[in-house]
Amino acid sequence: AIEDLTDDAAAEALLDAAAETLAADKTPSGRELSRLRGDMYRLRGDMAQAREHYTLAEPQRRQLAGQRAMLAGDFARHAESYLKDKEFEEAQDTLNRWATELPDCKLNGYWSLLQVQLCILQGDNTAAAAEVETLTAVNPESNYGAELLMLAANAYSRLNDRAKVIDALERIVERYPESDYAARATELLDQ
Repeated sequence: AIEDLTDDAAAEALLDAAAETLAADKTPSGRELSRLRGDMYRLRGDMAQAREHYTLAEPQRRQLAGQRAMLAGDFARHAESYLKDKEFEEAQDTLNRWATELPDCKLNGYWSLLQVQLCILQGDNTAAAAEVETLTAVNPESNYGAELLMLAANAYSRLNDRAKVIDALERIVERYPESDYAARATELLDQ
């Protein structure tokens, strides 16, 4: 996965080399390349570029009104159900298929919320916090930002990283002062 490449320049060079190999952007391989480029820009915090590449990655059959929303809702309901039933492999598979079929779902926040919940349930607090940081960097206006940052604060607490706990709580208060999470974050900061 593109997230596994720690060298940003190497990731971009790899994608550029793949682009030269592929002739048409609308082939399945071309769409996958566009999705990976979108992921790269998402990790960089560049929402406009991520959205542009995710749009290229989406299969063209999603043109009917309401079809995207219906499909996104279906993926979300299935992922929620799998999480509730602690069927983690099925939940991850559903989230992966959702991100492949509708890659821009990784920009609004709900996909991230479900991914973070899955990571936490599996005990992977590092991955949970990393997903929160990615989403809140690329889309600081997300309606899920405060909830995600509270989950990150909890993950950082389990990782014994007090400085990052405080940072996450302060960002909730600063960015989302009207949310219910801001009051709780303030309480925790005052302790």
